[in-house]
Parts: sequence; structure tokens; C-alpha cells
Amino acid sequence: MGEYINNPAILDFNPLSKEKSISINSIFQDKIARTLWIGIKQKHLTDQYFNQHCLDASKIIKEKGAPNTLKKLESFIVKHFGIPCSQEFIEEFFPYVSNLKTLKYEIVYK
Repeated sequence: MGEYINNPAILDFNPLSKEKSISINSIFQDKIARTLWIGIKQKHLTDQYFNQHCLDASKIIKEKGAPNTLKKLESFIVKHFGIPCSQEFIEEFFPYVSNLKTLKYEIVYK
């Protein structure tokens, strides 16, 4: 477990249930969008457009490729999510965005 990213991430809801929003369902069916959502959401405040930002950013990564340096990942997150990130977060998140590691999740109902 890292300082910023728990792997697996613990969710207290089923993101694929029919009761969840279409955007959450879409995010969790898309590996890149899911990685962005889980990774960023764990330690950052997000806005009401965050789900759409994840889907849009996933589309860009599929078309152009993932950011291939720490600096490019940091710029990508700032540009597409409006979230400033610490260098430590970027270093920890980079292998997941680069598809070197898989960010998993576990559903635990409370």
C-alpha cells in the first residue's frame, strides 16, 4: 500500500450496479477511466464534473497514449482535472497510468 494510492481501493458501493449512475457504470467498464477515477479520487477533492473528466481523459489516452514521463502526467492531470498534485502522488500513480501496474478495487459493504 502506498501513501496516496491504496491497491486494492476499498469501495462501499458496487460501481456496476444498475442503481448507480450511467457515468459510474461507464467508468468502471473502462480500465483507463477506472484507473484515473480510483487513483485520483482516493486523495483529492473533485468537482461535479469529475466522472466526465475521467471518461474524457481516458479517450485522450486511448487516442494519443498515456503520459510517458512524470512531468507529462502531472501536466495531464492539471490540464484535464484542474487538480494540482504532489510529486509523491505523481510518482506513485505513474505506474498505474502507464499500465505497468493494475489498480484494483474491492467492494466492502459497511
